[in-house]
Amino acid sequence: MERLTALAALAIVAALALNQAPVALADARLPGSELGVGDNGAVEAGFLAGKCRLIDFDSVYFKDGGRRGVYLYIGGSRQFANMDVALDQRPGSRRGDWIIEVVGCTSNFLVMPIPTPFNIEVPMRDLPGARTLRIVGSSGSITRQVPGR
Repeated sequence: MERLTALAALAIVAALALNQAPVALADARLPGSELGVGDNGAVEAGFLAGKCRLIDFDSVYFKDGGRRGVYLYIGGSRQFANMDVALDQRPGSRRGDWIIEVVGCTSNFLVMPIPTPFNIEVPMRDLPGARTLRIVGSSGSITRQVPGR
């Protein structure tokens, strides 16, 4: 419990430094999330703690990195300042197709509701044989052809 208290204090200090009010999970809502009530009547706020959800993205583009090859860039805005954004990559159903999900994860029970931009780069060499990419976010998906393949 002491570690949790120290973590909460750190989040509160960070929020106050940014002139923002910290929000407990009971006050935060992500699409598709719900709060439950436990047997003892307490609100279960674990729906967001340590969990990941699809988040929306604004831009997808390719850039030539010279000798390093082609890079895929995905950018957008995360809902919380302390949300980590990652890409979940897996091969699609057809040869040369890849599915990339844009995922936002929170790791503690306090969230800071400050929208902040994100930009993730992926070297195309990490997606062997990729010709078509389907990028999936919370509000839908788009398909892009990999240049030069």
